[in-house]
Amino acid sequence: MSDSESNIQSTSQAIAQFVKDVPIYPDLVQPTAKALGEGLGGLLEWLMQPLAILGIKAQINKKKIMDQLTAKLEEKPKDDLISPDPIIIGLTLQALAYTINESDLREMFVYLIGAASDKKIASSVHPAFVEIIKQLSPNEAKLLSSIYKDAGKIVVDSAMPVLRARMQSEARDGSEITPPIYSFTDFDSISSTSLSVDNLVRLRIFQLDWSREIADERAYSTVFSLVQNNEKKIRQQYSKDIERVESLLGSGNLRLGYEPGLLKVTTFGAIFMERTLK
Repeated sequence: MSDSESNIQSTSQAIAQFVKDVPIYPDLVQPTAKALGEGLGGLLEWLMQPLAILGIKAQINKKKIMDQLTAKLEEKPKDDLISPDPIIIGLTLQALAYTINESDLREMFVYLIGAASDKKIASSVHPAFVEIIKQLSPNEAKLLSSIYKDAGKIVVDSAMPVLRARMQSEARDGSEITPPIYSFTDFDSISSTSLSVDNLVRLRIFQLDWSREIADERAYSTVFSLVQNNEKKIRQQYSKDIERVESLLGSGNLRLGYEPGLLKVTTFGAIFMERTLK
């Protein structure tokens, strides 16, 4: 038996102890000896029982998960591998049953198991990370992965430019007419990207700050260009919002302006991304 297989088997034993002490589904039978003997794959099949009871046919690509997990474990020095916290592994395997066909979410769970199996970083793997992944859409997982790769290394308080288009007077009295516009979006995706970031802010991965802006104005060049090149579309798409502001302030001296802000990575968010993304 290889070292990676041995660690996977110890993971199976950890899950067995977990379900013995804290039954996940009390009305279901405990894992059979056969399931335990099949290792992680057998336990994945056992954990799918709730879906079977609900009448939902779930397709499990056990080989892909096993291949990804084995590859992740083999990246680590043998002496650093430990049996992961049964709470983490139990919650993760349950969640995998529901996201088995979503490659981006599935990969985040596999990386989380890998982090929980590394004695150097296992203490920083929080059970809440499982719940966060469960509350992400596949597009949000892609967005996080893209931001993480572009950053190279996530640093706490890393700032990304954001702005809102607004109708305002020369004295800058006015109101925003668009949702936040980020440098990592295009015009047609402004609303959907804003919704995704709102969810990531809710989950405390990011913090949106309109009281400050990035000192180097060049950081806003991409998002400024996006708005300026689509001013006609903005006036058309957000015409009702423009009318709302004009009804309050009058239309005489109003012009399209911008309110800059910044999107920061929280301490919690930086650790989450480091433990769940490659």
